[in-house]
Amino acid sequence: MIFESIFIISILFSLWIAIFVYHNNKNNPINRVFCLSGILFSLWMLVNLLSGIFQDIIILKISYAIGPLLPTSTLVFALYLENKHISKTKIRIYWGIAAVFSFLATTPLIIKSTSSISLGKFDGEFGDAFWLWGLNLSSFIIATAYVLVRTYITSSGNIKQQAKYVSCGLFAVGGFCIISEVIFPMYGNNNLMIFDPLVILIYFIFTAYAIVKHQLMDIRIAMTRAGLFLLVYSFVLGLPFLIGYKTNNWFLSTISGIALASFGFLVYTNLRISLEKMLFHKEKLEIAQTEQIRRQRTMDTFSASMAHEIINPVYAIIGLSGVIKEKVFMDLKDKIDKNDVDYLINRLDQISELSSRIEKMIKAIREFSSQTTNDLVKINLKDVIDGFVLIVGAQFKSNRISLMIIGDADIFIKGNKILLEEALVNLGINAVYALKTQITDSPVITLRIVKKENIVRLIMEDNGCGIPGHLLEDIFLDFVTTKGSSEGLGMGLSRARKIIQLHQGKIWAESDGEYKGAKFCIELPVL
Repeated sequence: MIFESIFIISILFSLWIAIFVYHNNKNNPINRVFCLSGILFSLWMLVNLLSGIFQDIIILKISYAIGPLLPTSTLVFALYLENKHISKTKIRIYWGIAAVFSFLATTPLIIKSTSSISLGKFDGEFGDAFWLWGLNLSSFIIATAYVLVRTYITSSGNIKQQAKYVSCGLFAVGGFCIISEVIFPMYGNNNLMIFDPLVILIYFIFTAYAIVKHQLMDIRIAMTRAGLFLLVYSFVLGLPFLIGYKTNNWFLSTISGIALASFGFLVYTNLRISLEKMLFHKEKLEIAQTEQIRRQRTMDTFSASMAHEIINPVYAIIGLSGVIKEKVFMDLKDKIDKNDVDYLINRLDQISELSSRIEKMIKAIREFSSQTTNDLVKINLKDVIDGFVLIVGAQFKSNRISLMIIGDADIFIKGNKILLEEALVNLGINAVYALKTQITDSPVITLRIVKKENIVRLIMEDNGCGIPGHLLEDIFLDFVTTKGSSEGLGMGLSRARKIIQLHQGKIWAESDGEYKGAKFCIELPVL
């Protein structure tokens, strides 16, 4: 009876969390994949439960047919967690392999015969291809573990924490399933299969924690004090009732109820304090974001107004320099020494050229300060970098910082030019501050553009003050900054990360430590 209850609880919980994740954002591919994975796990456990109840080999073979689909769904989920832009061809290949082994599971090649079937195990003879079925299952589980470890190592902030808890759950279920479903059965021992639902329940509990604590799949759950009270005391009152109902020992149920009620208040108090801290941080974040938006809008209005006031005299300078040049060349060339004419024409050309540069900078500032939507269209990365250089180039020169751009930026991507410029400007301003903080003979900011298959990587590197090792993971979180309190709120890199994530890309920081420079890497999908 206990194992049947575990089966039912695992089925209902995995199905509930799958539906919850899907309805939270059904347009997000990672949510859809997780929902499919949860439904497959629920279906697999349900079929296992039914095979034990009806003792039917056909139902048993259906459970083995579902088996290869489970690690395939978790691998695709892990790939989406690492990078939202995944080759559809690669995904089709994975599902194709799973479909082949699902079909083989319905033939005698996997299960040849059975003598008895019970809940979570059976006695019988495996087919000649069972080892191949097990190898496929193990390979996909190991591949999933590799992707999650790689995600944990290369990511930072919330993504790193998400990868950590998802890894813990999947390592538990994956490792146990290799032992219970592959290794032990090959030596004639099926006794561990009955514990599979318990391990699966642990995986979904870890996933639920990652959703609540670290917004896995961008899901944000609002928990109130009343909701927390209801959750804690539902457990406090519900568990004793379940014990009494299952064991028919109401004395034990009463004792357990009193014990849980005694500790329930302490649990509720500690959880309430943690909740209030979380709510306070959220409120602080919302206030800072509102203030940042207000200041940004004020600066945008001011920038647009100033650009308008400056651009008109610039147009006049360009026009007048042309008129003077024509006057000198046409009317005065016979009255002025030839060397003086050449000198004047060269100087007028310089005035015209510099005025044109000012015009381009003002246009870039006006574009940068204009309101933009989050629409992504086909753009050339070169235009983004040119705009970035126009906006921050003067600041680099005033601080005697050399800017080196290495690589070909003539690459088309799907993006928003203004938002990507904003992300690069935030990185550039941080690099300027890092170089101003550390005295160096030759301050340099290097921007490398490297194209690799279906992604382009932008690497902005400086030889400034570096980043302490303990901040590398959290540098993209809100309010985290290496600057003084008067230098900023610590929202620039957080904003840059949101922009890159909007473009289905990745961003991370690298540094060998303080006073050893820093490197910021951005990966974006190319068209």
